[in-house]
Amino acid sequence: MTGMIKAYIRAELNSKFGIKGILKKLCYMVMVAVGAAVDYLLRGAVIGAGITLDVKLFFGMLVTVWLTINELISVMENLAAIGVPGFPRLQRILKRLRRTVADESGASDEKKE
Repeated sequence: MTGMIKAYIRAELNSKFGIKGILKKLCYMVMVAVGAAVDYLLRGAVIGAGITLDVKLFFGMLVTVWLTINELISVMENLAAIGVPGFPRLQRILKRLRRTVADESGASDEKKE
């Protein structure tokens, strides 16, 4: 929503970009589903090997946390772009949290600070 508001205010509202954004969000859901499927398959394999595992959702939760942090940063950036007084300290904390999650998971960060 904040991205659409920003595009409207800047007179950059374009259905092509809107559809791209919607498809991006749908792909996020696919990523979470894939993470949950990996959790399910690994859990079945580990249980099949006779190993007790207390963790039920790891990859699915990791993907969800990663995407949530990225979305929060995006919302903060959009609010700043449309002139809403922001929370620069919160944005720095979110970016640090994103780097920490990336470091812990071994993932690379698309957006370099």
